[in-house]
Formats: sequence, structure tokens, C-alpha cells
Amino acid sequence: MSNATEIILPALGDSDRITGEIVRLAAVGEALSAGDIFMEVETDKVVVEIPAPSSGVIDSLSVSLGQQVCGGDVVGYLRSEGDAANEETPAADTAEFAERIENDEEAPAPQTPASANPPAMESTAPAAEQAAVAGMQESEPAGELNVYPAGPAARQLARTLGVDLGDITGTGARGRITKEDVIRHTRQRLRQPEAQGVSAAPALPDISRFGEVASRSLSGIGKATARNMTIAWQQIPHAWVQEEIDITELEALRKRFKNESKDNPPLTVTALLCKIVALALTRFPDFNSVLDAQAQQVLQRKYVNIGVAVDTPRGLVVPGIRDAEKKSALSIAIELKQISERAVAGKLTAAELEGNGFTISNLGGLGVSGLFPVVNWPEVAILGVASSRSRCVMDDGAVSNRLIMPVTLGFDHRVINGADAARFLGFLRQCLEEPGLALIVA
Repeated sequence: MSNATEIILPALGDSDRITGEIVRLAAVGEALSAGDIFMEVETDKVVVEIPAPSSGVIDSLSVSLGQQVCGGDVVGYLRSEGDAANEETPAADTAEFAERIENDEEAPAPQTPASANPPAMESTAPAAEQAAVAGMQESEPAGELNVYPAGPAARQLARTLGVDLGDITGTGARGRITKEDVIRHTRQRLRQPEAQGVSAAPALPDISRFGEVASRSLSGIGKATARNMTIAWQQIPHAWVQEEIDITELEALRKRFKNESKDNPPLTVTALLCKIVALALTRFPDFNSVLDAQAQQVLQRKYVNIGVAVDTPRGLVVPGIRDAEKKSALSIAIELKQISERAVAGKLTAAELEGNGFTISNLGGLGVSGLFPVVNWPEVAILGVASSRSRCVMDDGAVSNRLIMPVTLGFDHRVINGADAARFLGFLRQCLEEPGLALIVA
């Protein structure tokens, strides 16, 4: 037998519970050097590149394109290039093996190559997953367990977890259900919307009866966006306040700085907004908080991390500017340019997409005249920015041309009332209409 070693998927983020979809996968027989990227997994936030743990040849794969995986999963087997690529399969008494299965006896599986029957993966199940499933209510699964090919260990685990063996597809020899199959099935149940407190969608009518229909699959990010927006809309009682802000002076200052600092990246309105919003969050900490509904407490963050929505080919992502209140608008502009480029390329890390306390969604570049953004739960507020337009206004009896930017503040009405939202927007308006050089360089 070849000396194949397990390829164990590392954690896809800060937790083993983070899952993702395989979007690129090397082929069996492909030679790899340590560190070569042999798999890409798209989570709900980023595309994670998985390097080979050592040099060798892919002996077999336990996964396929489009499959959902998480940290700790065994995704394949790697053998050294010196091992024989093809080995004869020892004969197995399949009749005796089948008879033992029918009699519900534990029997060794027929000897097969590693590629056909890889070693059991029980020990690789993430600790967090095992802790989660261990806490499920113990119950007897429905149906007759004895009609399904599974040994006593897999049956006992199914009983403990309340799993019906009839719902599980066995991956062992001759379709035998292993303990790892039970664990994998339980993971999938935990990932379903019902496990996250989200009601299932009703069945769709058959729209193809009325004409031709085209379909496309949601990306991992698209699925996460749909799930998160559903949670946000169900959990948060939304309210909005709007304001039209004169940014004529701000735009003039921005252009002057751009002309005088050609070596720096453009100072954008979004960067200036990040800086000013950061200042506002230090003055109005409830807008940088989390509602603990169970404990009936509002938890105010002492740090200011601002998420900025970025449109990418894979969908909307929201990387964050950490400690934004401590940074100048110029340094924020540099950081925004870098993270936006990585977002479009799918190269953001999970850490860059976590820990935000407030979100800015600027659709001004797309020409919209207004928007009502959905709060990104568990945050309690979001700022939507629309396209700035020139407008003639009356000022002390004289008509002047001013640049007006519409903004909408969405908020969780359980934490923030309308008057506080108006005061928050009033502070933003004052800072934007009367900008100082300190907002750019300090």
C-alpha cells in the first residue's frame, strides 16, 4: 500500500465552524511542492487559498468541486513521489463482508486502495463541531435503523444525535455508513437556515410554465449575503432618517489636496466620510454598539472599526478600517485603496472582514439619488450615501451653485431613537460642510 498521508483542511477563519465551497481543486495524480496552492475555498466572505502541507503527489481526493467543507475536514491523501502510483488491490471476501453487514456485525472492510477507501476521519472532526453536536438532545431516530448498513458505533452516535440513518449517504465500502458520515450529516443540519433561527423560504411557483427561464447559482458570498440580510431584516426593527449635505467646500478641499499631493492615492469622499463617521462614533457611542437582546443590555464598543461596502465580481463584501478614529483621512484613503483591490481580486483575509461596528455604503459612483440601506446585524446603524449633484440654492438673497450629497442613516430602533439619529446626522453635516485640514493630515 502506498504511504499516503491525510491532507487536513485548516480553519477557514477564526473558527473551525466557518464553512466554504470548493471553487478550485487540483487533480488526482498532480505533483505538488510544499506550499503550492492545490485548493481554493470560497467562504461567505473571502476566497481562501489552501497550500499543500508537504511535497508529493495527490493520491486521492475525498471532496469535489462545489462541495461544502470546513476546518478539520480530510480533503484528500498525499503520497511521496517515490511510492508506486498503482498498486494491486488484495482480494477480499465480499460475500462474507456483505453477510456480516446484513447480520449487523462489525466487519473489516475489504482491502482497497487508499483512493477508494481512505482511512476514517473521525479524529479530525473539529472540537467545536463535536462540542456542538454533543449538546444536541439525545433521541431515538425515526425509522428502522437495522435496514441500513452501519455498525454499532455509527448507530449509537446516530441515536445520541437524533439522526435518522435513512437520511445519510454512506461513504464506506458497499455504501456502509461510518461515524464520520453521521458527523458530516449533523454538520450539514447545523448549517441549515432553521438552525440559525431563520425560517425556511416557501416553495416557489413553477414560473417555467409561462416561458423560458435561465438560472444561475449563488456564489458563496451571494448565499451569505442572502442569509445575513434575511437575519438582519427579521431581527432588526429598522428606521431611517435622511439629510442633504452641502459638500461644496469639502470637494474643493479634496481637489486642492489632490493637486498638491500627486504622489498619494486620490483622497476620496468615502475616506473623508470614514474619518468623520469615526469622530461621530466617539461622540455617539450607541451607534457603535451591539444589542444583547437576551440579557437586555447594550454593549458599547471602545474601539472604532468601520466597514466599507465593496462591490466585487463575487458579490458584496464589507472589509473594515480598524481604529479609524486614530487615523488621518489620507491614511484611510491609502488603506481603502489597498483593501478594495484585494476585495475585487478575492484576496481579503477573514480578519479584514470581521469586527466592524458601523458600515458605510456609498453608491454615489453609480448615480443613485437615494437609498435605504439594511443594517448589517449585529451592528445597529449604517450610513447610505447617494450621488452628489449640483443645485442652485438661495444664500443671503443670492443664488449660488452648490454640490449637495444625499445621505440616509439606517438604525436599529430598539437602541437608537429618531432624535439621536438626527443629532448624529447633524454632527456629520457640520463636519462635512465646514471641513478642516486636520481631518486630512491629523
